[in-house]
Amino acid sequence: FINKGANTIVENVFADLRPTASHRGHLVLVRYPQDNAVIRGNIIYSCQPDQIAIGQSQGARPGDKGARLRDCQSDKNLYWCTVDSEWGQSCIDTFREQGVEQNSIAADPQFENPNRDNFQLRDGSPALALGVRQPVRTEQTGVQDPYRSRWFKPRIWTTISPQGGRLTSDT
Repeated sequence: FINKGANTIVENVFADLRPTASHRGHLVLVRYPQDNAVIRGNIIYSCQPDQIAIGQSQGARPGDKGARLRDCQSDKNLYWCTVDSEWGQSCIDTFREQGVEQNSIAADPQFENPNRDNFQLRDGSPALALGVRQPVRTEQTGVQDPYRSRWFKPRIWTTISPQGGRLTSDT
């Protein structure tokens, strides 16, 4: 997720978004000052030990202060790496030196089944104790009817047979 300015980023699950060599962070603060940005109640979940939790950047021009976490209201987030139990606490310690993340924790969020994209939290999850609400079920997201058919229209399928082609709708 890329944040350009004073946005509110609350109660998201950032789970291995870009496990590549060009990975800039689960959450990337870029270019613009982050004054009054709110980053709270998020779960940053990594499956690789060297991933960056929150990337920060230089200013666009000389003299700009850039996009810094220390300028955000960042707290009560949960950090966890499935293959390195020290990763989350290391991130938090680094961020606390910048004056943020004072009440954040490093702990397994106890997802139902992250390997099958089920990021619901089990009862007793430390994320729930931190105040994070249950994540939205992914099957309940996206554009739903009646807006889906109004904006995207029904799909059109082409069937080609020996007699020629004909157009049909999937609805």
